[in-house]
Amino acid sequence: MPHHPPNAIGVGQRKAVALLKRFPDMPNLTAAKRLVKLYPATFTSIDQARSVVRWARGAAGPESRKNKTGVKRPLGWQQALPKSKIKHLAAAVVNKPGKVLILSDIHLPYHDAVAVEAALKYGEKIEPHTIILNGDTMDFYGISRYQTDPDKRDLKGEIQTGREFLVHLRERFPEARIMFKWGNHEDRWAAYIANHAADLADLDFAQLSSVLKFKESGIEEVASRQFIKVGRLLVVHGHELPKGIATPVCAAKRLFDRIRQSSVAGHWHQISEFTDASGYDKRVVSCWTVGTLGDLAPDYAPLNNWSCGFGVVEVQERGEFKFENHRIIKGVVY
Repeated sequence: MPHHPPNAIGVGQRKAVALLKRFPDMPNLTAAKRLVKLYPATFTSIDQARSVVRWARGAAGPESRKNKTGVKRPLGWQQALPKSKIKHLAAAVVNKPGKVLILSDIHLPYHDAVAVEAALKYGEKIEPHTIILNGDTMDFYGISRYQTDPDKRDLKGEIQTGREFLVHLRERFPEARIMFKWGNHEDRWAAYIANHAADLADLDFAQLSSVLKFKESGIEEVASRQFIKVGRLLVVHGHELPKGIATPVCAAKRLFDRIRQSSVAGHWHQISEFTDASGYDKRVVSCWTVGTLGDLAPDYAPLNNWSCGFGVVEVQERGEFKFENHRIIKGVVY
């Protein structure tokens, strides 16, 4: 007779499947321990819970997949076509005519204060109706998976700097729509929670929006892999693209190679532009990458081809746009 651990079919099985859907990469033993902690009345031992986890993942052998007729069926089998697990986040949209200020890679608290001030003063001059913090606004050095200097690890201080910056930004632009998009450095927050405090992953106070107090400053959150459309211009941080373009000679050209539509990105800390007008109808596609507002010579990359800068989009009727890619040199905007 096939062996099923207690409660493996029914309540326990459903709880295990639900947990694995939320954390598909979680190791079996970790998942088992969490099930025991969350549902002690259902799972009385780690061994029992681990058996249920293995069953849910199909590792308990073919016998555990047989129904009463003896026909092998996978977990969750149904006669209808199985539902797809593909989920896509809808793009955040900015269609209002006028100026949009794009600030990328500030890397708080390792920001270039002179460059940030120059960008914000320019912003005050053009009066943007929207400000996009286009990823890596925070550095999160203190929770990086890379080897870091213990003397510089100060997560509490980094968070406080982030809060103060958002309050400062709101005070200087009280009427602007401010969008905070996650970059790969903000992903460090989610990865740290998942790896070191998974039980907190769904709690409100552990969300980055709560930690940085977005609500208090009227900040709109844009997820890590969520795009922003400013008129017909696609705005990405850059980490959403396929791997393999870590140090391109011309980042904008590589952006074009991957997206092939007019777009702007940060991430590479390079100021670059590439325009293609090939084909019979000479459809013009332009791609840009903007500079950083962070340290130009950090410890991990003291020699590089980075520049300080920011972007400005002027949204026109029917989604048309004009893009300005500005460089900052010693506090002067060019």
